[in-house]
Amino acid sequence: MTWIGMTHWCWLRAVGVFLLLFVGDLGGNSEVCSLCCIFLREDRGLNCTWAGNANTQYTLHLQSLKFNINKPSTVLNFTSLLGRTSILIPRKSLTKNDNYLLKLKHGAEEESYYFTYDDADKNLLIEPPLLSDVMFSGESDVSAHISWPIPSDNLHVAIRYQNLADTNSKEWIYADPSDIQHDNYEISDLEPFSQYDVQARYESNNTLRSLWSESRTFWTPEQAPVGPLDVWRNFDMKQFVILYWKPQHCQYPGSDKWNYIVTYIHGGGSNALKTPYREPLCEVKLPANSTHMCVSAQNNNGTGPPTCATTVCLDTKPLDVEIRVWLNVTQGVTVWWDESLNERCEDLTYLVEWTQLTEGGSKMKNWARRQVGKQNVTLPGKLDPQVPYQVSLFTLCQSDCKGPVSTIMFYSQEGVPSSAPNFSVLPLSSTDIFISWNEIPVWKQKGFITSYTVYLNSTVDSQRHPVSARNLSISGLLPSTVYEIWVTASTAAGEGTRGEVKVFHTKEETRQNVLDTNSKSREQPLCG
Repeated sequence: MTWIGMTHWCWLRAVGVFLLLFVGDLGGNSEVCSLCCIFLREDRGLNCTWAGNANTQYTLHLQSLKFNINKPSTVLNFTSLLGRTSILIPRKSLTKNDNYLLKLKHGAEEESYYFTYDDADKNLLIEPPLLSDVMFSGESDVSAHISWPIPSDNLHVAIRYQNLADTNSKEWIYADPSDIQHDNYEISDLEPFSQYDVQARYESNNTLRSLWSESRTFWTPEQAPVGPLDVWRNFDMKQFVILYWKPQHCQYPGSDKWNYIVTYIHGGGSNALKTPYREPLCEVKLPANSTHMCVSAQNNNGTGPPTCATTVCLDTKPLDVEIRVWLNVTQGVTVWWDESLNERCEDLTYLVEWTQLTEGGSKMKNWARRQVGKQNVTLPGKLDPQVPYQVSLFTLCQSDCKGPVSTIMFYSQEGVPSSAPNFSVLPLSSTDIFISWNEIPVWKQKGFITSYTVYLNSTVDSQRHPVSARNLSISGLLPSTVYEIWVTASTAAGEGTRGEVKVFHTKEETRQNVLDTNSKSREQPLCG
């Protein structure tokens, strides 16, 4: 039995008229007190320590309280080095069983501490247990054995430990006192190939007798990979299949030496290949129409169980599923969707996939699975600004897959386009032209295009035409005139760069055009 402890804790203990304050640090390797002295094993001196500013110089005043009418009490002064919050008082400055007053001074502030120089004095702490090297036992469940010298009869040892790789919780786990032996303790149910800290301290009748020891840090042994992998695949490619999976224990040193065994069936035959660890995603390219695609993790201790990918995902038409993407308060990206799917499945799972749209095609970034009832996911990591991402929603029911049932494109932050549209000019007459242009490649848009602007310059005048479509008809130009023309694109962040400037001549106004104009003028109906 164990207890989970908070990372911040305080303990007040009454010592005569003096309160001793202990403050545990944030999951660190040491513990500090406001002012206390530790009885040293080796030279029987005192190591007096306090919680203070390392940039301040402190002075300790030690005064014996033993009354002697023939010899007035003397006061010994000890000054700390700058940057130190402890002072060693040597044995020669102390007399056994004498009572002392210790004062800590820094500026106008002062703190007092009373004690009797004796290793049994309740006001003096002793040094914490000396922990041995960690030994391991257990073939399936990892157990760590820790020991220390046998303490005196009136002392018992408290133990706490924590998994340093557990980024979700930095809390200490406190061992049940009934499980701790007089000089050893066995920590069970540890995670394999993980880094732990363990600390010990002395207690006596629920009274603190030492601070926590410095941490003994150890790694648990590596075992054969266990548990399934998270495997997914790309459904956009027609010439081949890209199989993806998330590496196991990618946060631990040494896992980058793992291999992965990929098995698949193609052309009626079974195939296997070995691929190394990659971060953040592992991937392998397989022939088109491959089936029964499975991945197993492998290390020096064995091969883990296979995890197989969905072979086919039914390409359904987009359903009426609303999907939203936004930048949250932590600058992460949150994806939300509406659970309006009428899927008959007892174990329905949503899979949210996000890819980066690049010049070479879609690049898989990551995916996340959510059970029914959990309609949102926060994409891990920071997404690059001004980069187009595409979020797709799939539904999984056991081995069946449908999707994408909904797709949306988004930017974590928009910018102005880095390119201008490639346009063409079609003269219609001596005064009319038609301009059209292609869409800017998505990886150069830097955001959602909101509008375009067509610019015309001549020696006579300049024109500017905002437009939302990708074409524009312009009339009323001057015949036989040289014009410069260019087109820009804009996003919510502003107008993009000016691209190629094209020069063209309007046609000369022919005699037939003049006759047509005059004829139309004469054909106006008469009034009266």
